[in-house]
Parts: sequence; C-alpha cells; structure tokens
Amino acid sequence: ALMQSGWLIMLTILLVAIITAAEVTAMVGLSVLCMDVDMVAYAYSKLAPQKLISQAARFYIFGDEPNPLLEDIDLASMFMNQIGDLYEEFTWALKMVAMSCPPMKEANVPEVVAVAQAILREGRLVLQARTVWPYYQEVLHKTVCSHTTASLGQVIVMQVVICLVLFPLSTLQVHQFLVRRTHAQERWRNLYLIDGAKDRRRQAIRQLAAVHCAGRFVQEPSQVSPDASPRGDYVRRLDLDTSEDEGTGEASEGPS
Repeated sequence: ALMQSGWLIMLTILLVAIITAAEVTAMVGLSVLCMDVDMVAYAYSKLAPQKLISQAARFYIFGDEPNPLLEDIDLASMFMNQIGDLYEEFTWALKMVAMSCPPMKEANVPEVVAVAQAILREGRLVLQARTVWPYYQEVLHKTVCSHTTASLGQVIVMQVVICLVLFPLSTLQVHQFLVRRTHAQERWRNLYLIDGAKDRRRQAIRQLAAVHCAGRFVQEPSQVSPDASPRGDYVRRLDLDTSEDEGTGEASEGPS
C-alpha cells in the first residue's frame, strides 16, 4: 500500500510540474506579446482577407491613416442626399407615373431618406475613435496584458507552493505517522503473544504439579512443613520459572 501511494504521489507531482511548466510558457509568451501589443494586434489584422480591416485597425490603433469605415458612411450619406434631391427635382414626373401606377403614391421617399440619414449618423458616432479606443484599451491593455498576466503569475506561485512544497511535506509526515503506527501495533502484538505464552506455561506447570502431587505419598502435615511436600517443591519451581520468564520478557522488551 505504501509503495502504491508513493507511485501515486510521484505521478501527481509530475503532472503538476508539467502543468506549471505549460503555464510558465504561456505567461512568458503573453508577456512577450504585451511588450508591443499594438504592433502585434495590427500585424494580426493584416492577415485578414479584406484590406479594409487592416486599414481600420491602423486607424484605431495608431491614428495615422483615415478611417475607411467613416469614409464608407460618408459616401452612403452622400448617396442618400442625392436620392432626396433627385426625388424633389422629379416629383412631378413621379406623380404622373403614380396616376398609371397607384402603388407609387404610397412611396414616401423623403421619410426613407430621413431614416437612413439618422442611421448613418448613429453609425458615424459609433465608429468614432473616441468610442472604440476605450474598449480596445480595456480589453487588450488592461485585461489581457495586466490582469491576465498578474493572475496567471499568482496561480503559478500558489500551485508551486501548495503542490510541489506543502503536498510532499504533508505526504512525508503521513508516511512517518503510518510507519510509527505500524511499529507500535507490531510491538503490542508481540507483547500480547509473550504474555499469552507465559500464562499458558504457568497453567501447564500447575497442572503437572497437581498431577505429580496426587500420585505421591502424602506425609502428615504435623511431620513435614508445607515447603517440604512435593507440592511445595513444584510451587517453588513454578515461582522460579515464572520469575525467570518475567526477567527474560523484560530483557526482550528493553531494546524495543
């Protein structure tokens, strides 16, 4: 069981070391990218198939080129103004056409132009640099380059301290406790066996003494002392054997 636990602990430490190495690699790579994150973001935008995306990214990141998205909005707004002007110029012709085509009377071109112009004005406000730049700053500079890097570093430090330092120390303490507990159980088991052997030996000696005394001639109690009887000899021998066993047991328990 201890060997299996040792293999499991070794595999756990190896797995944690591999994960920590991967996290350190990711943090180093992220730190390198954040050294010049604006240039990296612009380089990735140039991989897009449409040139419009890279031009817009350069405008929002560096601001040294015009915004192509705003140019498209201005162009659309100009087209809508031209549509409105053309409608006002040829209103009489459209009324003549509406006489032969009644659905043309329901066409409200000025309202359509007004709604389109309002949408284009809102889009122009949304695509302004002062609107987009705070989101770019918050997501890339603060979240990715500041908070993510700091959080990843804290995770790595805590992971190393807990999994590669405290976990092996606690495992070593548990192993030592189990070894001491096993030795204590073994010592108490040996003491129990020794005490049981002593009891069985005393009982056997007493039985032999009783059998021997029953087969011998019993003298008068007034003529011999209790110590001179055969039972007295066996009792004295029993006491000597018991004292020798106890001395041997104490001597065997001493080194343990």
